[in-house]
Parts: sequence; structure tokens; C-alpha cells
Amino acid sequence: MPRRLLRRTLLAVLLAELLAGGALAGATTAAAAQQPSGTHCSTRLDARLATFAHAHRGVTLAVAVRDLTTGAGYGYRRHAQQRTASIVKVEILQALLHRYPRGLPSGLAAAATRMIERSDNVAAEQLYRRVGRAAGLRRFGRLAGLRETDPAAATGPGYAWGLTLTSPSDQVRLLQLLTRRNTLLTDANRRFALRLMRHVVTGQRWGVTSGVGDSRVALKNGWLPLRDWSSNWQINSIGVVHGRVRNYLVAIESHGADTMGHGVALVDEVSRLVARACG
Repeated sequence: MPRRLLRRTLLAVLLAELLAGGALAGATTAAAAQQPSGTHCSTRLDARLATFAHAHRGVTLAVAVRDLTTGAGYGYRRHAQQRTASIVKVEILQALLHRYPRGLPSGLAAAATRMIERSDNVAAEQLYRRVGRAAGLRRFGRLAGLRETDPAAATGPGYAWGLTLTSPSDQVRLLQLLTRRNTLLTDANRRFALRLMRHVVTGQRWGVTSGVGDSRVALKNGWLPLRDWSSNWQINSIGVVHGRVRNYLVAIESHGADTMGHGVALVDEVSRLVARACG
């Protein structure tokens, strides 16, 4: 091959390699830009939750976490059923919104606001009846793919809806209906529900809010003394945590605390553990 032709061939090959390298770098940058933002939850979260639960054997804990960045799930006894107490109000709201895809009439919207933001039991009872009581919740649960939720199935004090049995796994499944498009809830109704959960009154913003820094939190808590209205507390907290470095769903259920304060403190600790693992 003549020397001049050889030089031209080598230059062409070199130019092609440079262009290919630039294209690869551009493709890599574009792919990175398409990745969800946020820090991944630690793969050791399951073990950390189990260690925490074993250190607090006086209280029965069950936890489920869904990493919204990777889609990975974590937890401890995530399929175990416990009583919902007031976290079932989120499902009542969803069942109601499913019936009104164009939005709630003003009277129902006002009752829903009281039920979620203040945990008003009278409003919850009104809307529970409106969706068809236990049978209505059960129908919605089947549509939502709930596998471990039995409306009003347990015994104990208080309203029937608060004695619904559910698992953290099913509660995370309900939270997913609020955070991604689906056929059960319109986008407008999902935004309405999340707005209410982000405006829960200050005194009820414990649990999922603990340890999350400046992340936005949409939550609902539940509390119920199962023995003599004074002990064996059911303390639950569910919510959506969204921020620059934290994006996850979490459901925490517990029972067995002697006082509400003790139960809330333990749920707060679980939330901080999850926040550290996902931040």
C-alpha cells in the first residue's frame, strides 16, 4: 500500500474511533440523566430492621419499605397482619375517590379533609358507610390487589373500620396507587389525597416524618389502645417520603406498647432507621 494511502487510512480509523468514543460518552451521559434521582436504600435494610425488632421484643413490629428509585422492596414481617387503627382512613379515601373520578362533591371533600388532616372519626364513619362499609372496602381491595387486608375482621374497641386487619406490604401497595398512574384513581384524585396527607395537623406528624430532614412527607398515623382503653397500644404510621436524596414508601405497624408515648417513640426510631438506610 502506498505510504500516502496508508496515512489516510490510519487517519480515518483514528477519526472514527474518536467519533465513536464521543458518541459513547454522550449515550452514557444521556442514560445517566434518565436514571431516577435519589439515593438507593441500603441492601442491608432487611437485616437492620430485624436487629431492631429483636432488640425490642416487648412490641411486635412489622415494616415494609419500597424504594421509589430502584423499585426494590425491603422489610421485616412485611406480610404479617395487624389492626389498622386510623391508617385505614387512607383506604377509605381511595375507595371513595374511585367512585368519584371527576372529584368529590364539596360535602364529601370537606369530610375527607377532616378524616385525613385531623383523623376525625365521625367523618371517617360517614365515609366508611358511603363506600359500603366492610363489603365496599373489600371490593376496592380486590381491585387494588390487596392480599392481606380484611376489613373490620378483628375484635377490639372502637369503630369497626379501625379493626381492619392489614399487612405493611398491602399498605405500601395502597401508597403506590397515590404515587404512580393507575386505572383506579385519576391523577387529580391522587394529587388531592397526597395534599391532604401532607397537611396532617402538627400533633399527628410523628412516625414517618422522623429522620427525613427536609424531604416532603405525606402520611397517616393510627393509634388505638387494645386493652381497657389504656394499654397494649396499636401504633402505626404509613407514608410517602420524597426529597432530593430520599424517595420511598414506608408502612410501619406495631402493637404491645404499654403507653402511646412508648409506641410512638419506637415507630419514630424505625422511621429514623429507614431514613438513614435510604438517605
